[in-house]
Amino acid sequence: MLGNYAKTAMRHLAAHRATALINVVGLAVGLCCFLCSLLYIRFELSYDTNFSNANDIYRISIDSTLPNGRAIDIASNAWPVADLLPQEFSQIVAATRLDDRRVLLGTESLALYQDGFRMVDANFFSIFDLPWRAGDPTTALANPDAVVLTETLARVYFGDADPIGARMRVDKQYELVVTGVVADLPVNTHLTGTVFASTALLQRMFDPPADYLDNWNYSGLHTYFVLAPGADIEQVRAGLAAFEAKHMQTYAGLTNHMRVTPLKEIYRAPAPNSSLKPSMNPRLLVVLGSVALAVLLVACVNFVNLSLARALVRGREVGVRKSVGASRAQLVLQFVGEAVLMTSIATLLALLLCELLLPALGQFAGRPLALDLDADIGKLLVLVVLVGMGTGLYPAWRLAAPSAAASRRGTSDAGGSGPGVLKSALVVFQFSVTTLLLVATTTVFLQLRHIRTVDLGFDRGGLVTLQGSASGGLDQRFDALKRELMQHPAIAAVTASEQTPFRANLFAFSTRSPDQPEPIEMAHLDVSYDFPGTYGIALLAGRDFSPDFPADMAVLDERLGAENSANFVINAAAAAAHGWTPQQAVGKRFEAFIEGSYTYRGTIVGVAADSRFEANDAQIRPTVYMLVPDTLHWNYPTLDKVTVKILGDDLARALRHIDATWSRVYPDTPLLRGFVDDDFQRVYIGETRLGDALGALTCITLLIACLGLYSLAAFNAQRRTREIGVRKAMGGSVWSIVCLLTNDFSRLVLVANLIAWPIAYVAMDRWLENFAYRIDLTPMIFIGSGLVALCIAWVTVGGTAVKAASAKPVLALRYE
Repeated sequence: MLGNYAKTAMRHLAAHRATALINVVGLAVGLCCFLCSLLYIRFELSYDTNFSNANDIYRISIDSTLPNGRAIDIASNAWPVADLLPQEFSQIVAATRLDDRRVLLGTESLALYQDGFRMVDANFFSIFDLPWRAGDPTTALANPDAVVLTETLARVYFGDADPIGARMRVDKQYELVVTGVVADLPVNTHLTGTVFASTALLQRMFDPPADYLDNWNYSGLHTYFVLAPGADIEQVRAGLAAFEAKHMQTYAGLTNHMRVTPLKEIYRAPAPNSSLKPSMNPRLLVVLGSVALAVLLVACVNFVNLSLARALVRGREVGVRKSVGASRAQLVLQFVGEAVLMTSIATLLALLLCELLLPALGQFAGRPLALDLDADIGKLLVLVVLVGMGTGLYPAWRLAAPSAAASRRGTSDAGGSGPGVLKSALVVFQFSVTTLLLVATTTVFLQLRHIRTVDLGFDRGGLVTLQGSASGGLDQRFDALKRELMQHPAIAAVTASEQTPFRANLFAFSTRSPDQPEPIEMAHLDVSYDFPGTYGIALLAGRDFSPDFPADMAVLDERLGAENSANFVINAAAAAAHGWTPQQAVGKRFEAFIEGSYTYRGTIVGVAADSRFEANDAQIRPTVYMLVPDTLHWNYPTLDKVTVKILGDDLARALRHIDATWSRVYPDTPLLRGFVDDDFQRVYIGETRLGDALGALTCITLLIACLGLYSLAAFNAQRRTREIGVRKAMGGSVWSIVCLLTNDFSRLVLVANLIAWPIAYVAMDRWLENFAYRIDLTPMIFIGSGLVALCIAWVTVGGTAVKAASAKPVLALRYE
């Protein structure tokens, strides 16, 4: 019997190839989108699960509250924490530290900047077990001058040669010996790093180390601990209050509390300050999963609608089978089997599409996405059965319902008259999803355009950034660099700063003035001369820093509490925070300080226009600019970034001049060059990818919906063949018949718009809440999206309607 069912199914698919192809292709595309989205979501949820003891590893971070009540979460911690945790908590068996920084790492023949330079404790690789290519993980970092490379970086520096025993130098000062090569860190971990040195090097970098490493207010180290087998993490959490009271001092009104985060939840939780990697975007996963599921449902709806529409041509088959004794259950089994067969074919096609698309999708998403058929075959079979049963059960039940006599006449009512209530509801669902996606895509596009065109307060065009040594800064050679660069006619200005736009994480200072004695928190940026001019930031009042005024330069006495001097340039938001207009602010006495540390006192000499150095959608922060020498804070360089303003179209020659000049002035420092405009684009890469993904999924949904609507319109025209012939014989025009055939579907699309609009409004309004500067959801966004959906439906149905209305009346009257 099953063999007979299979033969019948194959014959039916062969006889109705066009309908079967639409069903299979639509379902395959929907399944492909669904599977690719699931692979991305599964990868995002797999972070930090590849370590053998991942369930027992936790991170200690800090929740800080500033004196003004603002909360700051910090991923890192103080040096002593890792030493004391195993001593004071019996539930903790080990703890380790990680320091992240950027250094110049070199050999005799090659020196490169490395953002992934990590200093870790010797037990780091015992806690985070990674595959080793060379060396012993238990002893690799036992020596204070040891360094471990990832295999990719080892090939960069040493090629195919054995790197073990090779010597390397950090920032041209500290010599290290390669003792191991470890596999590259997997993408799906919050940990980052390409080079791992001993924390003993960190102690050598700080001189004297006790001022920093024994200071509980220096929170620069990521601290992890391992829970003992069977221990309760809640006991550790409960004991942290006593631990804090015993060791952590109150720091000028700043309160700190430790927070424990399981390793597997670090990537899923919001990323605190100083995180090694940005955290997962749960909204993106929800949106992606919901849209992918909606695309699959639209494809399934197509299947159901076309199956119901086919009832007209399968009526005689059902009647014959019932006449020879087939039960309703047998008929249902046959039709459900056909649905499962078509779903199986669609799934195979979807898997083929996935294999073809995944490399490009993985590159687009920045994730190594791949199918694992050996591990996922069971899940795929379950998916095939669920989709096949879900799409085939109701149509099968309806097809098997008519009486034998009605079926023999070919008048099965499974398709219903007209579009039918169920089919109408399904078409409404399809175009509700389509309209919702159109609104979402339009909103994302308009918001991205808005934040890209909003006034930044400076001109980012032609701004080139150069990176100096992270440890040595720009030193006294910067003046020579600036003089030589300015000799090129296309270079208009050169300046140095502590941060550059869209890579900035501006430190916070407190400020005070006679007119505002209560501290006000502001962003702080150390700069060199010509900073506003280089960036094109307008001066609203006063002047810029100038060599003609020696008091402009900040002077710091390293003794805490000592008097320090500086003049200031502030932005308009800072002036407003103190209750001044820009003109009133010039000449005011001003203090900028860090609570409990040091204070600068001086005069405001200028007020600059507001500018956005951080993420463009963030609120502009009150900002104070300070003119500093290259080395200011405890012999640590503050100015290590150069910005060059290039005018005109001859960019290539100007860049060659920059490269050559840098090589002459800083022959011992590799050039790392970038563009502010590229950094600006990089800020919104996540939103850009979301917009691109939504646009692609919207087009796919439209395609699937239109395929189904085309087939449904063709069946509807076939059902009304005699009616069309009579209307034409009675003088009906082609236009009137086209309107007759399209009106039903037009009404359904309009109803779909009315359903989709409020849902889309709520969803996109919540998404826009993430932006400080957002667009308004105007009616035109919704009306325009609805008109697009309606026009596409008209084009889809109209072609079939015109063909049916143009047929000769005699052919229609002789139908059947």
